[in-house]
Amino acid sequence: MRKYPQTKFSIFGTGLKIGLVVEVGILATSFIWFKRLNNSQGLRYEYSQKHPKFLEYYYKVDDMIGNSQIRKSDHEAWKKESLMRK
Repeated sequence: MRKYPQTKFSIFGTGLKIGLVVEVGILATSFIWFKRLNNSQGLRYEYSQKHPKFLEYYYKVDDMIGNSQIRKSDHEAWKKESLMRK
């Protein structure tokens, strides 16, 4: 069996495949994170307390998609919740 030397192009192809797999993994994780935040107001409240920057990015993406009412409804619900606790 002959062994052929590895060329620059085959190394580039391997790196490209690894990069593509990593990119798809990051995209899938981002989508799952967005769906969880989109469906759970309680999780958004938790993120507003612990990770406000991440929640701000979520609101920006959501505004670009066209659903700008989520931020307003969250703040109204959280205000009512804090009034009910007092």
